[in-house]
Amino acid sequence: MVQSDCIRHSRFAGIVIVILLSVLCGSAPALARDQTLVFLANEKLTPIAYAQNGIAKGVVVDIAKALGEKIGRPVEIMTMDWEKAQAQVADGQADALLQINCTPGREEIYSFSEPLLPSEFVIIKRQDSMDIHGSEDLVGKRVGVEIGGYPYDLLSGNGDIDRVAILSPAQGIEFLKSKELDALVMDRWIGEYALAQAGASGLLIAREPFVVNQSHIAVKKGNDQLLELINQGLQEIKSDGTLDRILQNWRGKNVIYVTAERMTRVAVTASLAILLVISSISIFFVVKLRKLNQALEVKVAERTQELALANRRLQTANGVLKKHSCNE
Repeated sequence: MVQSDCIRHSRFAGIVIVILLSVLCGSAPALARDQTLVFLANEKLTPIAYAQNGIAKGVVVDIAKALGEKIGRPVEIMTMDWEKAQAQVADGQADALLQINCTPGREEIYSFSEPLLPSEFVIIKRQDSMDIHGSEDLVGKRVGVEIGGYPYDLLSGNGDIDRVAILSPAQGIEFLKSKELDALVMDRWIGEYALAQAGASGLLIAREPFVVNQSHIAVKKGNDQLLELINQGLQEIKSDGTLDRILQNWRGKNVIYVTAERMTRVAVTASLAILLVISSISIFFVVKLRKLNQALEVKVAERTQELALANRRLQTANGVLKKHSCNE
């Protein structure tokens, strides 16, 4: 009898647990839809992501906001130390990382969205470093890379390159100018901005990119539901032109800064264009003046002929008059 009651109680408890789980599972999606998504970005990615008066700004920040609107979820975006940001998403303290490049090591921790933005990592060097043109020329060189960044991970397995950790692009520029470093490797947008802000004459970007790939949004490994939502939102902002408008808006604000080298090229091109315009105007007036001179010469010749003809007629008339005078 006691055993029978225990069985009944166990069955009842099991039914209660199943009902509770069903209720909880049924209410989970509604709670998830109302939950704010926390996206983290690298605070040192100006102008891609940065903080201004405590407010996150930048290209990927605007993209994340637009993505949140498309998937119908409130989004909070924060910029912080990149290593700390990666740790928080890995620990489940935040939902996603913005503007992150995929590496084998990261793939073990995160799941990556479809491509977000093209990433072109370049080499920044001194103008007198004539032996550095591409990635193969960095062997044996002291190369500055930001801690926790994609180039930092990329160079970690190359013992032939002396990888030097830098705290920020600005610090890397200073180390390069003082010859504590031979080169820097960073995203082109970030590098061009850092060069322009520092007014770094004597430094330039090597023509050959170090590596070209795509950035992504990353979530904690296994968070497939959120990843699906993010991919859905990315597809929508790409297809309806939202992404292009965001990029164009930032380009219109002169976010993509130019280096001294490029400014020199632009100045030379502008000077040549001005000289071409001046030359064209000068040629136009010279040709016009020649035509006017030719027309004037024709008119003078015509008037000369008319005057000669009038003189001959006058001489003929005078001769006739003299003849009549003599006859009288």
